[in-house]
Formats: sequence, C-alpha cells, structure tokens
Amino acid sequence: MKKNVIPIYLDERQDRILRRLAENEGISISSIVRKSVDLMIQRLPVDKDPALRIVGLGSSRRKDLGVRHDEAIIQELEKEFRED
Repeated sequence: MKKNVIPIYLDERQDRILRRLAENEGISISSIVRKSVDLMIQRLPVDKDPALRIVGLGSSRRKDLGVRHDEAIIQELEKEFRED
C-alpha cells in the first residue's frame, strides 16, 4: 500500500517517548504513529455519524478528489445531464 508523507510537529516529551517506545519495540516511529492512527480510526463513532460509513467505499481513481470533491461532483452531474 502506498504511504503518504505527512510532516508533524511533536513536543519534546512526545518525541522522547516515541523514540524510546520505538527503540524498545524495535520498530520505527512511523510505524507507531500509523498504529496509533489506526486505533483512533477504529474508535470513531461511525454509528453516530453516518457520513463516516462512506469513507473508503469506492475508488474514483482521482488523486485530487479529497481536495477537489466539489468540482468532481459538479463534473459528474454535468455528464449525467448531458446524457439525458
């Protein structure tokens, strides 16, 4: 699976703890962060926010959809109206 680079800023305490944890576990800090994000995502209240259920359901093959979703929806609607 492709991984995206996301710069983050940690305070000194967070950095110190993550480095020690990574060393003790024999894994990278990035791995710890990814696992932490996965745990947080698993705890999302999907039942309280139905919009979260659609995340990851399909693939548009568009790399810019997360940023330009409004444009993509308008383009699809325009295509649909032209076909009618």
